[in-house]
Amino acid sequence: VYWIQLRGKRLRPVMEFIAVLPFVVPAIALVEGLTSLYTGPEWLVGSPNFLIVAYIILALPYTYNALDVGMRSLDIRTLSEAAQNLGANWPTLMMRAILPNLIGTLVGATLLTFAIVMGEFTFANVLLFNTFAVYINYIGQTSGTQAAALSLLSFTITWLAMLGILLTGHRSQVQLGGAR
Repeated sequence: VYWIQLRGKRLRPVMEFIAVLPFVVPAIALVEGLTSLYTGPEWLVGSPNFLIVAYIILALPYTYNALDVGMRSLDIRTLSEAAQNLGANWPTLMMRAILPNLIGTLVGATLLTFAIVMGEFTFANVLLFNTFAVYINYIGQTSGTQAAALSLLSFTITWLAMLGILLTGHRSQVQLGGAR
């Protein structure tokens, strides 16, 4: 996102299209395509690490858009030039100039990803992993009251994550100069 914001403005529509694909393609088609096309090392395929790959694809639209909005709110060019004029290399530029200004954005993207993963059912069920959503489905088939309690717990955790986004967003709004 940093590179697109700074130098690759023509690639923005392409990246936005790629970021929207998980919304357009149904989850079942994504997981089927992922499993049929991907063959790789044993430590990845058939392990919980493979579920991480699926969750990265699923969270891409939310993460990309959050980072894009956060980067657009900063003057990336001036920050980068100032850091480079002071002798900062690329890792120092990112760690000391860019990332501290994106703390609220990064926390928001992380909490959104957490909320998505908490409720995601299709990927985990098709890939035969026991996640929270799959467990709620299993309990729902045997005991309705326990499934309702777990669903309420899931909603509570998700609402707390959203509250965290709200509180972090308000705390990260720092005035850099001048009156607003």
